[in-house]
Amino acid sequence: MTPGQQNNSIGEYSGPRNAAYNTNAIGRRAAMFSNSSESIFIGSQAGYRSQGLYNIVIGSYSVNSSDSLNGAFNTVIGTSTATNLSGSAAMNTIIGSQISPPSNTASNQLVISNIIFGTGASGTGTTIPTGGKVGIKVATPARDLEVAGEVRITDLTTDTPTQIVGADADGDLGAITVGSGLSLSGGT
Repeated sequence: MTPGQQNNSIGEYSGPRNAAYNTNAIGRRAAMFSNSSESIFIGSQAGYRSQGLYNIVIGSYSVNSSDSLNGAFNTVIGTSTATNLSGSAAMNTIIGSQISPPSNTASNQLVISNIIFGTGASGTGTTIPTGGKVGIKVATPARDLEVAGEVRITDLTTDTPTQIVGADADGDLGAITVGSGLSLSGGT
């Protein structure tokens, strides 16, 4: 059964062989073979074999892998989500159905429905991480914000523009310096 202490389990085989403490498991085989303390697992086989601390897993078959996860502070929401998350992966936030992070062992990743990705998401409380990057349709963004696709900006401020912005061959944006000898030709 459950050799751990102060655990709560609801559901067939929920929490068996869980040696952790203060873990809540709801669902058939939720937290089965888990040693994940101070964690919450909701859904059939959610958190199966998890070993880390302070993980929150909501969704059937999520974080359910033959490789055990011993990382901490992961938040996973969705059915069959982050099934490949393993090792010391920590502080990841993964949301969506059948979603996996770009790296199964990396930490500080953000994945929302395989559209929005983040790296370096290590801020806690009100601390903003200095190395954090966000990608839209880009799994490993190279800049603070990287977008694969077209961009539209609406409701720009009505301040007088002071710079012209252009893109280089890689798509990186930068200010264009206007100097002598520059001419503009027709177009829209």
